[in-house]
Amino acid sequence: MEKPSLTFSFAAPKRTTQRRQPPASHDGSGADPRSPAAKAMAEDIAVMLTNDDAAVSKLSAVRLGYWRDNFLHHFVRGYYTRVAAIHNVLRQFLAAGGSDTPKQVVCLGAGFDTTYFQKKSEGWLGDNVVFYELDFGEVVKRKSNIITTCRELHELIAHNEAGIRVTEEGLHTKNYHLITADLRSIENVDKVLTTAGLERWAATFEKAVFVTYEQILPDDAFGRMMLKNLEERNVHLHGLHARPSIETQRSAYLALGWDEAQVVDMNAISDRLLGRDELARLNRIEMFDEVEEWRLTQAHYCIVLATTDASKSGIWADLSLIQPTPPAVPTQQ
Repeated sequence: MEKPSLTFSFAAPKRTTQRRQPPASHDGSGADPRSPAAKAMAEDIAVMLTNDDAAVSKLSAVRLGYWRDNFLHHFVRGYYTRVAAIHNVLRQFLAAGGSDTPKQVVCLGAGFDTTYFQKKSEGWLGDNVVFYELDFGEVVKRKSNIITTCRELHELIAHNEAGIRVTEEGLHTKNYHLITADLRSIENVDKVLTTAGLERWAATFEKAVFVTYEQILPDDAFGRMMLKNLEERNVHLHGLHARPSIETQRSAYLALGWDEAQVVDMNAISDRLLGRDELARLNRIEMFDEVEEWRLTQAHYCIVLATTDASKSGIWADLSLIQPTPPAVPTQQ
């Protein structure tokens, strides 16, 4: 009998700093910018713009030497910490159960995230790992075009042209799927993932890991300014006041049916995951004087790690947000 799949889902990091507003009307139709349709379009474009922000910010960090990413430059710093946290958990996930255990990775709001290409080139992704990336149609089209026209990326997802299928909805290979989806609709997400081949026996996610990056503490002076900056960009954090703290974040995930939930703020990631040597290396890359302001900012963001293990196998027992030493690259079968 085939082993049940392990499922890992994460929300790709996005930049959330001030930038220009999108124009009131985007389709040239002269539609009333106050209409519901125009408002919805403006909100979608505002969210998509965060992808471009994130790509620029991550590229800057890579060029400074914060981490290696040989693929980000094909898609055009506080960001280092969140990327390090998510990749740390992903490596633990990929090592769990051995390399012969089927695994599925779902990236929500993938944008120009290059995690698949990094892990593939590092030897983490064998034939038993399938990646699914979801985002707006316009973002998917741009990313698909970059992948299909760049030999370095192309060769990582398929050995030949016959192994790649490009459709109106995205790009598909045996182990990588880039898909158009509306993350506001659970029905749509379920449909596109099922169509793309998400294993039905894993649909209830009996053994699953979910990682996301969230804002917290909206009611102090810094939090109010953070929200004001986002709202000026037409980006609204609808669930923030319902889960404004580390404690309420954890309670919310447990209430949703996850067996365990770890939540730490980004200061804990810096202090316990990265450690003194790594922080010293980062400081050599870019001198950093505003320590108090940095720690204040980091206190307003957290990482959530939620897990399910219906069979009580204990497979996630050692999974940790602050495990400082990543496991070795698994031997591929």
